[in-house]
Amino acid sequence: MRARFVLLFLSAFLFPFNYSSAQSTLPSGWSDGDVGSVAVAGSATYANGVFTVQGAGQYVWNTADGMNFAYQSLSGDGTIVARIVSLHGGSTSSSAGVMIRETLDAGSAHVDSVYEQGAVYAVYRTSAGGNTSADSTGNASLPYWVKVVRSSNSFSSYSSCFSSYSSSDGVSWVQMGTTHTISMAQNVYVGLAVSGDNWTTSNPPLATATFDNVSITSPAAPAAPVITSLSPASGSVATSVTVAGANFGSTQGTSTLTFNGTPASPSSWSATSILASVPSGATTGNIVVTETSWSRCRAWPATARTSQSCQLPASPACPQIPVP
Repeated sequence: MRARFVLLFLSAFLFPFNYSSAQSTLPSGWSDGDVGSVAVAGSATYANGVFTVQGAGQYVWNTADGMNFAYQSLSGDGTIVARIVSLHGGSTSSSAGVMIRETLDAGSAHVDSVYEQGAVYAVYRTSAGGNTSADSTGNASLPYWVKVVRSSNSFSSYSSCFSSYSSSDGVSWVQMGTTHTISMAQNVYVGLAVSGDNWTTSNPPLATATFDNVSITSPAAPAAPVITSLSPASGSVATSVTVAGANFGSTQGTSTLTFNGTPASPSSWSATSILASVPSGATTGNIVVTETSWSRCRAWPATARTSQSCQLPASPACPQIPVP
């Protein structure tokens, strides 16, 4: 979801695990394990900027997946990008790609951008245990770039917009299919997925994929509004007051200005200045600017990002306006 100044932090978060973890040499923050049904354990290693992931498994399809997954935890919005350098072994329908999934259960909701059988696909399961669907942009030859983006449309429910992209050069990106709205928890998993699509074979060969230019990014939290001064410093009801500061937002939108809890009706609003009259019913107290965020993938307002709340006694960084 879109980063906000008001953040939810969940600790001791428990997920239902049904995967096997393998010891591997991976960068700090990365883990690896098999997800779902696999006949042979997979693995992941990292050296000189290259991830090598090996996996068997039933496929990434239908109502449950079988694969090896090298992953990190992700909270909220984020993007994973990688270049798939090579894929060999496994079956003729082995697959490799980047993935965001809600849990490490085989039937978890997920969105992938994958390479399989000479083509790139957006693969997605919209609910746990549901069927899997795919969109394709056509043929591709390795090396090839893939990307998955998660962005919010409702911060409170964690319903997210997921988009899958592919690129021959990592510069010009083509979206595969449409953006899908999927309800996932705030805390999910993001990483590199490889499936050999050969779980019914006794002791099957592992599919081996190499990835480079791997990056996982999250949007930075916007800066909080700050009130630096009021002009005039005091006044009665209907007095015109300029609230100066920073990070108010370029337009008001659904943002608000209140005088000790009483909403004002600004006549002008910019990122650094708000002009409003002291509203009827206002009393001496806090001046509060609340700047709200808008979704990146849906045009409706999300939870308030922050407010500058001025506490008594007043200070230069936290002014108030006395109202007789």
